[in-house]
Amino acid sequence: MPSEITKQVDALMHRLYRYSAGQMIQPLLATYAVADQWRHHLQPDYAVSDRAIVRMAESSWKMLLPLGFATALRLNFMIWFFVGLPLLVRQCLRMQEQLFSGERNRKILLLRTGVSNEPNIAGWLSDKHGGEAVSMLAINEQAGAKVAALRHLPGLIYHYAGLARALTGSILEMQRNGEMNDAICRVLPPVWLVLLARTAPKMCIYRRWAELYLQPQSQLTHLYFTMNSMLEASFMAALPDIQHAYVEHGFPRRDIPPLACKQYVYGKQYADYLRAFDATIEIEELGIDYFPKTEIGEKQRTIVVASLQDWPQWGISRVADRFNAALAMAKAQGWRVVFRGRNYDEDAFARGLQCGWDEMSIPKQETFAECLSRLKPAMVWTSWSTAVLDAEAMGVKGVCFIDSSLYDYFIPAFGSSTIAVSSEEDLKCIPLT
Repeated sequence: MPSEITKQVDALMHRLYRYSAGQMIQPLLATYAVADQWRHHLQPDYAVSDRAIVRMAESSWKMLLPLGFATALRLNFMIWFFVGLPLLVRQCLRMQEQLFSGERNRKILLLRTGVSNEPNIAGWLSDKHGGEAVSMLAINEQAGAKVAALRHLPGLIYHYAGLARALTGSILEMQRNGEMNDAICRVLPPVWLVLLARTAPKMCIYRRWAELYLQPQSQLTHLYFTMNSMLEASFMAALPDIQHAYVEHGFPRRDIPPLACKQYVYGKQYADYLRAFDATIEIEELGIDYFPKTEIGEKQRTIVVASLQDWPQWGISRVADRFNAALAMAKAQGWRVVFRGRNYDEDAFARGLQCGWDEMSIPKQETFAECLSRLKPAMVWTSWSTAVLDAEAMGVKGVCFIDSSLYDYFIPAFGSSTIAVSSEEDLKCIPLT
């Protein structure tokens, strides 16, 4: 169950959502960066990122706050608007057709923001739309800068100023309505200033790109995405006349309210979390529908350990002792243990575990479904990866090593057959004999 501090953070996010739902400013006003700052206020030992620039904003805010909240907010927003202009110009130089990779001339597009389940989602969407081709769009980090792209700068400044005005207006409305106590007035505005300078310029670029290169595509009917965040909100603002939907691609972190569109989620826990923001939102629970389902045959005495990104809020170190104890038990009983890496950020997870791996499965050489089909394991072990949903889809037992604090930061939806190992006593539940 979430802690009392998490419940207070949730209450704040619901309040912020009410003043931003359905608007492009939602990922600026009600986002996890704001939630992290509030949690840090309630729990000082909680680490937050970008503290250096936030401290600059805090100094700016404290300096002007004696002038009154409304005056301080307006003046600070003017200052930080100009702080963000150099980033807007740099981003403008990349404004070209190649800013996003992928075939655009399609009826159905999937914004790709991850590297794990998106190919499965694209296939599932194609089946859902009667075999219609689904193109995946992704930010092209290799897109170069072109001076000629500066012709787009006036339009970008227009969008940027509009976001600044809308964000200022919503914050002032909350303050007038008594929705911001003294602590909120002191703690949160600096984060909003940083988001204005660092996130809003990128949102303007994404919106303008979609207006230029997607809006003229008359055949585009559906836009799907796997995050409820800034890129997606920007595309929705640029393309209001097509259908939008979110598809869960991994267990999400808390503190990300739903965008104003249909939500496809794994299970009831996340569906309930989203409905707490908006009871009318359309949600469909898809379970393991898009995970590959293959009959792998007779299972071997093999365990596949699926790696996972080591998040600052919750990493493998929290359960490493318990995980390593289980690995030692498995090796002692003659189990073959295979480590499944990731395309990125696998080292932290691997360093936390102590085991002589019998084999390494490399993502660039085989998909996870291919790995399971080849090895025919009896179990997949991880901490809280969707690898357990891959396992369930292929009839393999999933084992998750977690602790109660996980639910303060993320919303996992483990399969019905998954074993959750949250204590030393739970080690007895792992079928090793």
